[in-house]
Amino acid sequence: MRKQRFLAVLLSAALAFTPVIDVMAEENAAQTEEGSSTGKTEESGEVNQTEVGEEETKGQTVVGSVGDYIPSELDYNTPIYEPGFEAYGERELESKYPENGIEDIKAKYPVVRNQNPYGTCWTFASMGLAEFDLINDGSVDQKVDLSELQLAYFTYNSVIDPLGGTRGDYSKYYVENSGIEGGYLNRGGNYSMASRRLNQWVGPVNESDVPYAQAANVLQNGLPDEFAYSHDVAHLENTYMINIKSNPEEVKKQIKEHGAAGIMYYHSDLGYHFINNNYCDTDKSGGGHAVMVVGWDDNYSKDLFREGVKPSKNGAWLVRNSWGESKGNVNNCEYFWMSYETNSLADTAWIFDFTRDDGYDNNYQVDGGLDLGTYKYSKPTPVANIFTTQKKEGVSSEDLKAVSVSFTSKTNAEYKIEIYTDLKKEGNPYSGTKQESATTEGVTNYAGVYTIELANPVNLKPGTTYAVVVTTDAIDWERVSMVEENNGKKVWDVAVSSTDPKSYYCYQKYYWKEDQYGYNYCIKAFTTNNRDFGEKIKGTSATLNGSIDMNLYVDIPADSELMKDKDAYIEFTVNGNISKVKVSDAKETEHGKKFTCPVVAKEMTSEIQAQFVSEGERSQVYTYTVRDYAEEILKDSKGLYSEKAKNLVKAMLNYGANAQTYFGYNTENLANANLSDEDKNASLASEPNNFESYKAFAEDDPSVTGITYYGSSLNLNTETNVKNYFEVEEGHSIGEFTFSYATNGRPDTVVEPVQQMINGKTLYLIEIPAIKAHLLNQDIVVTIKSTTSPNSGGRKMHYGPFSYCYAVSQNCSDMIELVNLTRSLYWYWNAADNYVTN
Repeated sequence: MRKQRFLAVLLSAALAFTPVIDVMAEENAAQTEEGSSTGKTEESGEVNQTEVGEEETKGQTVVGSVGDYIPSELDYNTPIYEPGFEAYGERELESKYPENGIEDIKAKYPVVRNQNPYGTCWTFASMGLAEFDLINDGSVDQKVDLSELQLAYFTYNSVIDPLGGTRGDYSKYYVENSGIEGGYLNRGGNYSMASRRLNQWVGPVNESDVPYAQAANVLQNGLPDEFAYSHDVAHLENTYMINIKSNPEEVKKQIKEHGAAGIMYYHSDLGYHFINNNYCDTDKSGGGHAVMVVGWDDNYSKDLFREGVKPSKNGAWLVRNSWGESKGNVNNCEYFWMSYETNSLADTAWIFDFTRDDGYDNNYQVDGGLDLGTYKYSKPTPVANIFTTQKKEGVSSEDLKAVSVSFTSKTNAEYKIEIYTDLKKEGNPYSGTKQESATTEGVTNYAGVYTIELANPVNLKPGTTYAVVVTTDAIDWERVSMVEENNGKKVWDVAVSSTDPKSYYCYQKYYWKEDQYGYNYCIKAFTTNNRDFGEKIKGTSATLNGSIDMNLYVDIPADSELMKDKDAYIEFTVNGNISKVKVSDAKETEHGKKFTCPVVAKEMTSEIQAQFVSEGERSQVYTYTVRDYAEEILKDSKGLYSEKAKNLVKAMLNYGANAQTYFGYNTENLANANLSDEDKNASLASEPNNFESYKAFAEDDPSVTGITYYGSSLNLNTETNVKNYFEVEEGHSIGEFTFSYATNGRPDTVVEPVQQMINGKTLYLIEIPAIKAHLLNQDIVVTIKSTTSPNSGGRKMHYGPFSYCYAVSQNCSDMIELVNLTRSLYWYWNAADNYVTN
C-alpha cells in the first residue's frame, strides 16, 4: 500500500514546492437412515411418475436415483451465523444470479454427470462442488472431471495415512455380506462423510484414474491403496456449513465465490413440475437426495409451480442434478428451480473450498474416522494434539505453516493456536518450547472446518515432537466404533482408535490429561518439506557503506543441485515482500557465495527469511534481522570494530526507529529499543547548524517555457531516491523538453520523464535513484532544455535530499514524527560520511 503526504510549503516568493514522503519507502453425530428409496426399481433406477396430470406427463420419463443420502445431524439445526459489521457501500447481491441462469452455468462448468445406476448422489454433489470451486479459482477449466467412485470406495474402505497418524482408525465394507446390490454404492452417504475423508487428503483424484464406468469391477475387487493418497490433484482446505433458511444471503455470497453449495432434500415426484422444471413440496416424503445449488432468482414466479404445492411467495434456487443430461423425451431434471419454501430442504448448505496447490507436503492428523462429536466447555480451554516429525531422506527439516481445526457446532468461534516444540515430558505440551512468533488468534465465521495459516512458520527438525494447542470453548472430536451386520456377518466395520493416546486437554492450569474418552480431536498440522541441498550458512553481514543491505554467505558444494540448476535461486521474504537472487548470479567470496537482500529503513526489526529453491523444491528457511546483526557489532566481544563503525550502527538504528514511528510500522519493536537514552536522543538533537545551506533554488532560462516545477519527494528505500515532479502547461507537450541530472559535478545523466497522476493532475517524474547514505548531502541539479534550443544552458533546479529536510524544518514543526525522521536521516548521513571517509 502506498501512503503519500503532500505538504504545500513556500520556499521563496518565486518557487513553491511540495515535499512528499513516499511510503514505498517504508512502507455431531450418529447417522440415521431417514429417507428410503421410493418408487425406485433396482434394475433400471427409473422413478415412475404417479398421480400426475396427463398433460404434464405426456412423453416424460424421469431417470434417476433417490433415497441414497443418509442425513446426519450436521444437515439439520445448523447454527445461525451473525455477520459482523459490513463496510458501508458494500455491493448488494443480485436478485438473480447468474444473469442468464442455466445458460451461463453450462457455458462455464462441466456437463451434468450421471450417477446411474447407483445411489451415489452424495459423491457426485461433493465432486461437483470441488470442480466448481477449482474452476472459480482459475486453477482448472471446464474440462475438469474428478472421480466420484474413488471418494465412495475410500469413504467405506479406509487406508492408513502416509504418516501413520490414523493408525487404529479404520473402515472396511464387506460387499459380499451386505445383501445389497451395489453394496456401499447403494448404501448412501452424506456431505459430512465426504468432507471428513477429503479433509484427510483422501483425494480428489482425476476421473481417468478411477472411472465410474469401472464401478462393478471396483465393487468386486476393490482399489489399490495408492489411489487413496498418492494421486490427489487438490486438497479440501475449508468446509463451511451455512443455514440456508436463516442465512440465505450468506449462501448466495459463497455460491458467487465458490460456484456452488451442496444441499439435501427429500425428492418426491409429486413436488416436481415436469413442464417448467421446478420443484416444491409440502412434506418430507420420498428419498433423500444430494444436489448442488448454483444460482438463484428472487423473482422466480410462484405460479410456475404445480398446483397443490404452489409456494406462497416468489423466489427459487437454481439446482444442478446428477441424473445426466436430458435428451429427447427423457427428462433427467438436469437443472431445475427449487422454491425457497421447499419443506423437505435440509437446513445446511455445504460449501467446499478446495485448492489446487496449497504448498503443503504433509498432513499430521490423528482423526481418521467419519463421525464427529463436539466438546463444549464453559470457558475457553486448551486442547492439544501431539505429533512427531518423521526422518526422511533428502529432507533437512519441515516448516509447520498451517493448522486445521473443526468447529461444526458453532459460528463465530474464537480460537488461539499455539505451537510447542521439543517436548520434554510425554503428554505435556507445556513441557516444550513455545514458539511465540507462531501464536495465532482469530474468530471463525460459519460453522465448519478451517485451515488457519500460522502467524509465522515453525521450523521442525526430523524427529521433533511438537504440540498444536488450540484454546477454544467448542471443538470437534471423532467418535463411533461400530459393526454393521447382516445375518450375523460383518457388513461395515468402523473403528476409532482409543488405546494410543494422541489428544490431550488441559485439566488444570498446567496439568494435562489424555482425552477422557480416549478419542481424538480434529486438529491437523500442515507442513512443507525443506530439501537438503548440502548448503551451509557461513555467516551474515550488513553493508555499512551507505546502503541498508543484509548479506548472507553460503557454502554450496560444486556438485549440488543448486549449482547444476541454472534457474536455482534464493528467495528473500521481508514483511511479505519477496525478492530473488539466482545462485548463478551470486558473488563468490572467501566466505562463500554472497547473496544480498535489500531492507528499507522501517524494516530493521523485521525478520528476513531466506530459502533456496530448485525445480520446485525448497530448502529450510534461514532467518535473521538487521538489528540482530547491528547489535552484535555494538557488543564487539572480540574488539573488531571501530568507534566510527559503531556510531554508524547507532545512527542507522535511530534512523530505522524514526522511520517506524513516522510510518506507523511495528512500533512496539523499535530498531533502537536497546540503545541507551543518550544514544537515542543523539538523532533528535537540535537542527544542524548548516541545514540552511541545502535550501533549494532554481536558475531560470528564458528559452524554456511551457513547463513548471510542481514538487519533490524522498523515497526512503534501502538507498534514498529523490523524485522531482513537473507539470506541462496547456498548449505544450512533454516531447518539447529534454531532462538530465548531475550530482556533485559529475557528467549529466539523460533521463526520460515518467507520467503520473497525482492529486488529479498529470505530472512528469524525474527520479534520481540510489543515493547512498554518505552522499545524502550532495547537490543534485536537474536541467530542463527546450528541444528547439538544445545548446542553451537550460533551466536548472538545485534540489538534494536535505533540501526536503530543510523545508520540513522550516514549515512542518508541528509534524514532530516527520521532523524527527528528517533529523535522524541527517545524523545517519553524518555517521556514514565519517565512516566512509576514514
